[in-house]
Amino acid sequence: MTRPPTDSELCQSLQDLQQKEAWGSVVADWKVETGDDPFNDPAIWVWVILENMQEFEQLGFEQRDKIRRRVLETIDKTDETRWVYVQFSTKEEEELGDEPEEEKDQQAQTVSS
Repeated sequence: MTRPPTDSELCQSLQDLQQKEAWGSVVADWKVETGDDPFNDPAIWVWVILENMQEFEQLGFEQRDKIRRRVLETIDKTDETRWVYVQFSTKEEEELGDEPEEEKDQQAQTVSS
């Protein structure tokens, strides 16, 4: 059995994914946070950081869902067993340090090998 990936290894996998995908140019950055979710289960939050809210709105639900699914598929290829939450934010929100508004289409999925 191999060990789960570190946060930096997850970020590297996401950056590799970004370079392969047509939508990669709209992603400004990634942020990975770990901890316990509200149910006290170990979890990973992957923040897809976009340049601004206009890009978020232009992407639309289908494209955001496609990005979310590809992130989950990428993490699924590792030995990660924690819950994975994929959320979207903007550089503006990150710079302000504000918690981004939660999307209505937020999902969580168990990732296992």
